[in-house]
Amino acid sequence: FRESLAHPAPLGELGSFSSELLLDFSKNVFQRENQLIFEYLGKEFLISKEK
Repeated sequence: FRESLAHPAPLGELGSFSSELLLDFSKNVFQRENQLIFEYLGKEFLISKEK
């Protein structure tokens, strides 16, 4: 768990993730009523709120 999308550098080191991982992540993000939602394993997580 030294490097993850949620927290790329938990120990203070420089972290990164692949463009393939970013592409996979983006396929699970969608917009509904001016909100961005991330769907994972059948659950939805709000990642932005309407201003």
